[in-house]
Amino acid sequence: MMEMIWTKKSSIMQAENYKTEFLNYLDLAKRLKPKKLLVDSQAGNYIITPDLQRWTNENILLPSVELGLDDIAFVLNKEIDIFSFVSLEQTMAESNAQFFNYKYFHNKQDAFAWFWANSPIKQKN
Repeated sequence: MMEMIWTKKSSIMQAENYKTEFLNYLDLAKRLKPKKLLVDSQAGNYIITPDLQRWTNENILLPSVELGLDDIAFVLNKEIDIFSFVSLEQTMAESNAQFFNYKYFHNKQDAFAWFWANSPIKQKN
């Protein structure tokens, strides 16, 4: 599992910074090959433009699926900006979501529980 944390500064980053952060994630993902990704956006909301949505799908999500990513959990602030949420939802709707699962949460505990429920390895009772 990998975790990506967006801070308050993330809300005001430029498109090139967005791309750089995701390319850094992808470089690490190529080495670790995570099955699960937790994206913690509780502290920062970012509006993903249509051009960045396409870029994210082509350059980040598709390669992540090819590396074996199965699940993405987004942990969002309860007061998320509607424009940030819609841009995220559009990004995911246009992605190769048929090849992985994704879900939105308001806390990490619920996200981890979902990961565990989707895990092929579960503890015996």
